[in-house]
Amino acid sequence: MNEQPQNKPAEEGVSRRNFMTKFWSVVIGGIVSLTPVVVGLTFFLDPILRKRKVAGGESAGSPGEGFLKVSSEAALPADGTPVFQQIRKNVIDAWNTYIDQPVGSVYLRKTEEGGVSAFNSECPHLGCTVSYVDSSKQYKCPCHDSKFELDGERTNEIPPRPMDELDVKVDESGDIWVKFQSYKIGVSEQIPKN
Repeated sequence: MNEQPQNKPAEEGVSRRNFMTKFWSVVIGGIVSLTPVVVGLTFFLDPILRKRKVAGGESAGSPGEGFLKVSSEAALPADGTPVFQQIRKNVIDAWNTYIDQPVGSVYLRKTEEGGVSAFNSECPHLGCTVSYVDSSKQYKCPCHDSKFELDGERTNEIPPRPMDELDVKVDESGDIWVKFQSYKIGVSEQIPKN
């Protein structure tokens, strides 16, 4: 009788060992290969995945979302003369953060009722910066002679609408907070820019 050696268990052991070696090689190779791909996609998709926002102007004492500290009530003349103030804040855009950037300007003034009003200094006609003329007690646009009263109402037909009034809050310490917004120019409706 011809008997063949019984090497089957040894062959199964080698086969399993080869399978486990190949399996773990594929798993580890896959992890090593996918890591840079995942990191790269995360980097490039980050601006899309996170909410674009403008940060830095608000602090713990902020009266709410979007309000920026601009000045103090004590800095405004009691006679209602407007004061020009530049709006600055930190801007986050995609991967970059720009610290303390100018984003616009406003005119602040004390009203007869004792409150504070704020107007965007951008002319609603073509976007030029409006100046305050003390001798006539009016705002005047240097580009096309648009004119506005102290309450922002237009005095001629050149601008399509009055000056853009902004929300203002004065906190208990007398700090003035403005919810700054720019609006589309050349239209009669007050439509926020994106």
